[in-house]
Order: sequence, then C-alpha cells, then structure tokens
Amino acid sequence: MKKIASILICLAMCSVVHAGTAQWQQRVEDVSGNVVIDTTGWDFDGTTGIAFDYGDLDEDDNPGTIGAGATIEYIYNMTDVSAASTALGVCNGWNNSEKNAFKAEQWNATGHFGITIPGVVDTHFNDAPTIYGANVHVTFVNRTDGYFEIFVNGESQGVASRGGFYTNGGVGTLGSYNVLTTDTFTGKIFGVATYERALTPDEVVANYEAWLSDRTTASNPTPANNQDEIDADADLTLMWDAATDPNTPGVVYPDLDGHYVYFGTEGNLTQQGTMLGAAVTTATIAAADIDPDAQYFWRIDSVFDGEVFQGATWTFFTELSIPQITGDPADVAVLAGRDIEFTVEAYDPLDGTLGYQWIFDPNSIVVGDEQIVGEAAVLALSDITEANAGNYKCIVSNINGNATSAEAILTIGAKVAHWPFDGNVTEVVTGTACTPMGDPVFAEAIVGDNSIELDGEGDYIDVPVTAVAGMPKDQFSIAAWYATSVEGVGQNLFGFAAADNKRILSTHFPWSNGNVYFDAGPGVVAGDYDRINGAHGDWAKDGLWHLAVLTKDANAGVMKIYVDGALWIQGTGKSKPLGDIAKVVLGANINEGYDSQNPESQLVISMFNGKIDDLKIYDIALDAYDVAQLYYDVTGESQCLDQPATDLNNDCVVNLEDYAIIASNWMLCNRVPATACDE
Repeated sequence: MKKIASILICLAMCSVVHAGTAQWQQRVEDVSGNVVIDTTGWDFDGTTGIAFDYGDLDEDDNPGTIGAGATIEYIYNMTDVSAASTALGVCNGWNNSEKNAFKAEQWNATGHFGITIPGVVDTHFNDAPTIYGANVHVTFVNRTDGYFEIFVNGESQGVASRGGFYTNGGVGTLGSYNVLTTDTFTGKIFGVATYERALTPDEVVANYEAWLSDRTTASNPTPANNQDEIDADADLTLMWDAATDPNTPGVVYPDLDGHYVYFGTEGNLTQQGTMLGAAVTTATIAAADIDPDAQYFWRIDSVFDGEVFQGATWTFFTELSIPQITGDPADVAVLAGRDIEFTVEAYDPLDGTLGYQWIFDPNSIVVGDEQIVGEAAVLALSDITEANAGNYKCIVSNINGNATSAEAILTIGAKVAHWPFDGNVTEVVTGTACTPMGDPVFAEAIVGDNSIELDGEGDYIDVPVTAVAGMPKDQFSIAAWYATSVEGVGQNLFGFAAADNKRILSTHFPWSNGNVYFDAGPGVVAGDYDRINGAHGDWAKDGLWHLAVLTKDANAGVMKIYVDGALWIQGTGKSKPLGDIAKVVLGANINEGYDSQNPESQLVISMFNGKIDDLKIYDIALDAYDVAQLYYDVTGESQCLDQPATDLNNDCVVNLEDYAIIASNWMLCNRVPATACDE
C-alpha cells in the first residue's frame, strides 16, 4: 500500500570541523611507499591549474608485468556543477609518452569520476558519481592485476581495466588538464599524496579515517542502518544522535550553520534524492511517497563555517509484500544437443503459493518475440539447438504482485576453426589455406585418417589470421589431440601474437621445467596475459595420445585445462580478454622478444616434437560435460563429473556394491590400542 508519510527530522546540532589534514599527513608519512604528501592547500577559480610534482613513481620500471602499482590520493571540494570535464590533476603515464588525467568529472558531462590517457582511452567509473559542494577524499589505485580501482570517502566504488598503462608521476598539473587552462577545477584541494605502490583497501580506509579524526558525525540512526521490515503504513520518524565536540565529549559542537537533508530511493542522494531541508537545524518535513517493497536512503550534510561536509548515507527497507527472488538463473554456454536447466529461487513473504512464468526472447532487440516457455521454478530444455539460443527470465508472482528475475543468456557454441589434418595440412573448416613450414609429415591418427607430425626443430603450420576471425576475445576453447615425443621438452601446441609479436595465446605442453602452461591475454606489452600452470604427470610427454582442452571465460575470470576429458587445473581472477590477433602458428610459439635487427633472433620458437590431430577452436568456454563428451566420442571412455559422496567403489553410482563394502566393514574397529575399541 502506498501512503504519504510525515517524517519528523530530528536535527540535533550535528557538526563537522575542517578536515584533519595534520592527522592525515602524519598517517600518510608512515605509509610504506609514500612519495609525496602535500597539505599546502589551494584555491582554484576555474581559470587555470598549477604545476605540481607528483614525485618519481616510475611504475613501468618493472619488465614483464603490468606495472609495479601506484596510488594517487586527493582531498578536495569541487563547486562548479556545470563543468563538462574537470581534472583533479595530471601526471606522467605510459612510458612517459602519455599523461594520466585523474578526473573528478569525466569527459563529457558523464557525472562520474574517471581517468583519461589522452588520445588512448577514457576510463569511466560509472558507479562513482561526481560529488559537488562537499569535502571529498578520493583515491585512485593502479593495481598490479590490470585494473584501476577508485575509492571515494574510504569505500571502493568499482574497478576498470587499466590495460598496459602505467602511472609514473613526475611534474604534471593540479586543478587542470595537461594544459593549465583546460578542464580547470573550481573549488579547493586540501591535500595530495602519492605512493609508488598500490595501497590496500585497508590502507585507503585508514587514510580516510585519519582525515576524519578531528571531526565527528551524526550516529546511531533510527531506523538503524540496513533495518528491514519497516511498516509503510505507519508514521515514520527519522532520528539520530547529535555529533559532539571532540574536545568535550557529550556536548554538541557549537557554531554549526545548519544542515542539508536528503531522502530518496537512490544511493546517490546528491544527484537523485530530494533535499528535505537546506541549512536547517530542526524541522518536520513532508517526505515523498513511501511504498512497501522499497529501499530508502537518507543523509544529512553539515555546514560548518560556510563549508559543507558530507555525512554518512543510511538506508532502510520497508515491509515486503511481493515475491522475493533469492537466486537468479545463470547464463549457460554449451554445444548443441545438450539437456540444460534454468532455475530461479524465490520465496513468498506472505507465506502463500508462488506462480512462475518463464519468458524466452530469442532476440532481445526485436519487440514482440517473447514466448512463455515454462511455469515452474525449474525450466528444463532438452536436445537444444540454435533455435533455443536467447534470453530467459522468470516472472514470479503471488496475490500481491510479481517480481522478475535477471535475464539469463543461453548461448549455443559453435566451432570457428578446425584442422583435422586428414591428408591436407591446408584443410580448414573456414576454407582458409594454411602454409606448412619446414617438413611436417602425416602420421597415424586418433581421429580421422591422419595426424600431422612435427620434428621439434623447424616444423610448424603458419595460419592466416582470417582462419580465427570468428574467435571471441572474452571466451573461447581450444581442443587438440596430441602425442608428445618422450624426449620433447620446451614446446608449444600453438602460438597467437599481436602485430608487434607480443603474446596473446600460447601453451607449453610441456615446458623444459616440467610444467604445463596456458597463457591468454591482451598482448599490449610483453607479459600482458593471464596464466595458469602446474607440474604435469607422465601424460605430458609419454608419447601416447591425449586430449587437451583449454578454456577461458574472461567475464567469469576463469581459465581451465582439461586432460583426457577431466579437469586438470584451473585459475580464477583471469579477466583479461584477448587482444587483436595478427599472427597464428600451430605446433610452435611466437617470440614476443623478437628483434628483426638481430640476425640470430628467431620469430618462431619452441616448436612441437610429436603429433597433433583434430585441433578445434570454439566460440564459448566449454563446460565439463561438453569436454567429457568430446573425449568419449573418440575413446568411448566415460567420465564421472559429480561423484556421489557415498560412492565407495568409484563407479559414479551408489548401489548395492557400495552397500556390500559398508557391510563388510560393519563394526570393525582399528583404534590403537585395541582395548580402546571396548570403551
């Protein structure tokens, strides 16, 4: 039920004094890696910035990695809400040839923080809205895992890919873009700190708290922060304890000009909320409509000595009356012919019976294609084909209304390249011819008529880039049968590289140190890729046929290596998509340190010694079921994907044979000493 509520805003004298720059400076000076701490304080009138030395961060002096990490920290108050693009400051960036501009207002009038590398990339922090007219503590962290992260008032507001770009510090600007009169800042910057490493979230919070140390804020909100089941039909009173003078505990801080009061259904109250009061000390203010099944946010900003200090944002939830979805259906990417399920999890706060209606949209761009395809919590689809691909969502209903799940996408994977090596090394499904290099020969096969045999010295297959044009950058699978010579070490099944030979895809099967490696990434600079690896068993070089399947899903951040139909190793946090592929070789790797001016330098290296057969590339990250099916289709050997806990004889089923094992060991006691069995 919707109603208009009268909200009593109990505004006791909450107070905030000037930012604790002295305490902040002392804290920063003790932080490892600090290069610059400057609390001079600057006023900017929006016409020009100033030259500023961020110190020698030298982040790109770290060959082979994305960067050593760096951090830039600002405390400021920006007042020009009309600015289309405002830079807090600029410092030296990528290889000292570019500049990094740290933006309080990202180009162009986007209303959020960002980073600009001129002429290269704009990094947008869409979840970090620009804050005007309040003192703000913001920290830009260049992490070593390939991401920028932004913290606003001590809280992470999201990440964005940093690619291969660095932050090197040096002389730049403060309060403007690289040109002192461009993207100028209006307001105050109280302090700047820089670090030659990526600060941890805990360190960022500690710095923020040090800055807050000489002021207190309102506390103990009623309703309590995150309280739920607030009655939307009852009158509501918002209350909190007044902030007190830090020098006189229990006494409200004097000389407070007043408060700005915000209330609304969006977390970004300054941009989205309704200002319930301006420069007030106490008031009863009529609020907007208050509904059940809603989340509300409220905040008071304190005005002290003419400056606005942003207070904490509190939230509460009104009573529930419609279904609550607790588990959305998950995306599925599989090959055709599979049986799959989508599941939604929900409950009825009214303890009634829920209704379900699954909606299938084969093409979300075209309006009117939606179809009702199921009416239960689980939607089962059998023997799927391309006609089943599309978006699925579930509408869950009760007597009071309904809720809609997030959409799940069903993707039907396809083979985008295939080298069967059946009598013609140039045979590719796409019809694109390949070029055999050296003297590869045909040999006995495990699939089809022939495999290709390479000698590990000069043999490989040169592949035109058009053969892999259908390979996505965010997820893919490569499957190949191989038999490595017993003597073979330091070799590769394939190598993909960028135009300047930087590694994009490769796998060492095996490498000379006894490990198997799988690398995949952007290839912007040397070493710019994700990697998983592990010590191999005899299967890596026993001369027998094995199926290797390598998958990456950059969206989920997962890379996997399957061997003979079973998962061998996987890694998480692997979120770098592939770069632009310019070179492809099979049975070798491309030297990312190749120097064309060096007569002894080799472009193609680490050649495979053994046989390769039926190499395929798919446009999805195959799951365990599809991988096991690929292995079974050739060998007839099955895999147990989910072994029951009570499967004692490891045959992937719980039956009488497992019961017999239990019975044969019934009441046996193997304690030491044996007399303990009598206790």
